[in-house]
Amino acid sequence: MSMDIIARAIATQAKNNAANAQSAAGAAQNSANIASQRAASIDLFANISAKVIDTAVNAVMTGGHGAAGIGGAQYVSDSLATSGLATAYPLFCKQSADGRYWRAMADTDGSIPAHAGGIMGWDVANNSVNHQPAIQQAINYAVAVGARSLSFASAYYSIWTPTQSGAVFDVHTDTSGLPLVVPRNMAFVSAPNGTRFARRSPDGTDPATKTRAQLQSIGNATNANGLPWRGGMVFLKGQTSLPADRNNLAGINFKGKWVLDGGIPKSTTPGIVLTGSPSFYDLNTNASGWDITDKGIWAEQDRYVGDIRFDDLTITGFRGELVYTGGYSHGSVIGDRLTCSQTDGDGFNPSPAYAAADMMVGYGIVSAGGTGYSSAPTVTITGGGGSGATATATVVSGAVTAVTITAGGNGYTSEPTISFSGGGGSGAVAKASMIGGRVDINTLTITNAFQAL
Repeated sequence: MSMDIIARAIATQAKNNAANAQSAAGAAQNSANIASQRAASIDLFANISAKVIDTAVNAVMTGGHGAAGIGGAQYVSDSLATSGLATAYPLFCKQSADGRYWRAMADTDGSIPAHAGGIMGWDVANNSVNHQPAIQQAINYAVAVGARSLSFASAYYSIWTPTQSGAVFDVHTDTSGLPLVVPRNMAFVSAPNGTRFARRSPDGTDPATKTRAQLQSIGNATNANGLPWRGGMVFLKGQTSLPADRNNLAGINFKGKWVLDGGIPKSTTPGIVLTGSPSFYDLNTNASGWDITDKGIWAEQDRYVGDIRFDDLTITGFRGELVYTGGYSHGSVIGDRLTCSQTDGDGFNPSPAYAAADMMVGYGIVSAGGTGYSSAPTVTITGGGGSGATATATVVSGAVTAVTITAGGNGYTSEPTISFSGGGGSGAVAKASMIGGRVDINTLTITNAFQAL
């Protein structure tokens, strides 16, 4: 065979190889294009209903919620992501085109980012958007999926007070007119330079401009039509009995720098206005006076409620108590810096238990179960300055697994000691957890209030 024939054969083979390689490259690119449509990254969460996502993928990152570059977050398809979750919390859970449901995931710090539900605030004051319904949905969504924290990336959120739907003022049964209802222990994490929740009237207008006649009126026990309604800001929804887990009590922890701004400065005529027969709380014609429906942080009265905690918290511009914890079954108020200003009522209305140092035993927390128990040991609660607390123990497989408080007692100024006797075993250890709390604030400043406490 001549060298020319050999050269032509080699050239033909090379051409075929190149064609095959080009075909393979095209197939690979086509596969890549298909894969990119099924990848763990999509443009907008709002568009996920049109996306087919590879079955091997169970978490996706988005480039935004409803607009590119705004509200990007991570979402997961797991056992919690269901049609029921999507129906209840449509901002945070949606269905993709392949039939699976996807829900917002917590960040590495355990917080659900508010922007994962498209809740985008402002860098400066702006009240053109009402963030209240979406933030309430975020709170309820976090509770539903077991998260204990919400993070807010913006400096300013506008909170328009909902209209109170009930005919009678009773927050035990109707919370419809309360801006933000917290039903379980929850942390709010601020933006790096701080976050402000600014309260507005139901129509989005400045609440400071409303006259008495312009406020919604609802009935109460002594007056069928005349109680004014403003609604406050954060309401801690209590429980009629202690839950098994103290974390299931409504509590709030403001992490970072926060301002709760009710938007209404102290009037020239603060204090209680009584009208009618029998008399009831009301306001003057210019809407001044102590408004019992307008509390900055409102722990539900006569119910079990958890702690109020904060790093740096300012509460200003409400016509009632700026912090209200008026009940013996409330938790503690603990934080570094609390600034209260601008109210026709109390700057800080603590539970009577705080002033009387009168706590009760709420929980027994087992830290060591011990061994050898053939029956439940007797539980004794001593010390702590009080009396009357009683409890029972639960034994499983020879160890104490739980302590149930059967009576909380009263008069405790510190945690009492829990001890065990009998039952045939030894080594069980438990600690008392108190209800009734304490006030432990490094810096408390109260200005421009009808009365400080």
